Amino acid sequence: MGRQGEMGRIEINTRGAIREHRELGVYGKAFEAAMEISCLSKKFLVEERYSLTD
Repeated sequence: MGRQGEMGRIEINTRGAIREHRELGVYGKAFEAAMEISCLSKKFLVEERYSLTD
């Protein structure tokens, strides 16, 4: 038994527990944000890439 969500089909076991962290909506949103940040940071000047925390 499963339900359709933003991340696709989610399999739920008999106790209703989620089997993998990838099934959590918050994981999907965090992953998308991380990928967008990664792509944006690749456009930075080389000198700026390593000084994000300065």
